[in-house]
Amino acid sequence: MNFVPEPSDSQLVFHLDLKKERTLGRYLNIVGTLIFILVMAIGYIILPFPYGADFSFIHVIGIVAGFLGYVVIHELVHALAMLMFSNKRLRFGVHGYFAYAGMPEAYFSKRQYVLIALAPSALLGAILISIAAIIATGNPLFGSWYWVTLIIMGQNFGGSIGDYYVVNRLAKFKAPVFINDDGMRMRFYKP
Repeated sequence: MNFVPEPSDSQLVFHLDLKKERTLGRYLNIVGTLIFILVMAIGYIILPFPYGADFSFIHVIGIVAGFLGYVVIHELVHALAMLMFSNKRLRFGVHGYFAYAGMPEAYFSKRQYVLIALAPSALLGAILISIAAIIATGNPLFGSWYWVTLIIMGQNFGGSIGDYYVVNRLAKFKAPVFINDDGMRMRFYKP
């Protein structure tokens, strides 16, 4: 394990509390929605509506199950990435419109935390893009699932907006930074 201990003489240089910063939460949701719309627009350019868009009862169930399943898998990928770098206790939860995985007792290096933050978007994005590409080949067995897959893909990239935000904030720090993430609060410490 490559566990980074809490620096004893460190300085808190950034603090994000998603429970308290509701304006930021709303802003991130708006930007995430715009990313979702962009994914839908790109999907439409690739294969215009109504290709694969009968939205039968089974497809609606697929969208709902896909949304819920995606949230769980997204947080599990964060958790597995955290476990690659630390063996501390994991914490999962939901608060308002945020689901989270955190490790309150762990401190991660900047490089580790970028991998932790971007792992779900990258891994699940690659899987969903591959599935959409297979469907887009015109296979009659899967063709009707194109837009269902696209909607879940939009959720992947749009719903990862909080992860992108934190990575963007981390990029502003040139010196070593240690990150503590309990799920809803992230703290950056500089030694």
